[in-house]
Amino acid sequence: MTEGIFALLGVALGWLGNAALERWRHSYIRTDARIDRQAATLRDAQAAIGDFMLAWSPLTSATALGNPPNLLAAAISGGPPGISYRNLLTVAERVHVEAIRDKMHKLAADEMALAKAPNLNAYTAVNTLQVELITEIGAELRKLEGSDVPSPKRTVTLRRWVVVAASIVIVVLALLVAYLVWHGNQPTDAVYVASNPHWGACTQTGQTVRCSAIATVTNQGGSRVARVQYLAFYLPDGSGCDADIPAIDPGTSRSLSCVVTMGSNFPPGTTGNQTPSDPPRAIVHP
Repeated sequence: MTEGIFALLGVALGWLGNAALERWRHSYIRTDARIDRQAATLRDAQAAIGDFMLAWSPLTSATALGNPPNLLAAAISGGPPGISYRNLLTVAERVHVEAIRDKMHKLAADEMALAKAPNLNAYTAVNTLQVELITEIGAELRKLEGSDVPSPKRTVTLRRWVVVAASIVIVVLALLVAYLVWHGNQPTDAVYVASNPHWGACTQTGQTVRCSAIATVTNQGGSRVARVQYLAFYLPDGSGCDADIPAIDPGTSRSLSCVVTMGSNFPPGTTGNQTPSDPPRAIVHP
């Protein structure tokens, strides 16, 4: 019964450990994939802002010099200015940070307005907005990549240590359960106990009497015989005899005996009851 409980416990621990690790692995993979996508989008935003400013700066410069371009011309709407404008808005919609997304939309609108009509204050504001975008995108990238102040939502090093520690604990528990199951299946030592010592038949030869000392030996332990044991019978005067104890199955008993030699005061040929009045003392050794 105990071995079955330990086996079931081992299976349960293994299943729970594998389920926990698998759940963590899927969660970690999903988190990493999401972070990689967010970082890639921010890099696309950096490139889109650079391409947009590069394509529109000549147009705003021409407007400032009094030669505003025709924004509906095919070379502008279908060329680098138009392409970079649409790309900037498209990438902005994929950025996960709302503040950066809003500023990208504002940059596109303000730069286009400068290309239509010169405005010194607006020109300065656009340059400031561009610097803010570059700074904020860079800071967000460092946060995602772990090179800035650690984000409470991304503690990669801690999670790796946690999963290593969890793996070690699960392995140790599995080994412990395996040992307990193995140990529970091992045979235990036999424990022999002597009981009911008494005398059997006695015979007399001359002045010597030989009596059979008998006792019951019960195995109250397991099936493994760790050492040779014997049953010793003792008389009050220190004499006695002993008998080797054979292997006895757990929970069973055997009757063992040996012959004790004693002196007698009865004359030779006496046929009366010569059995000692006190039973022998039986002890299992060692």
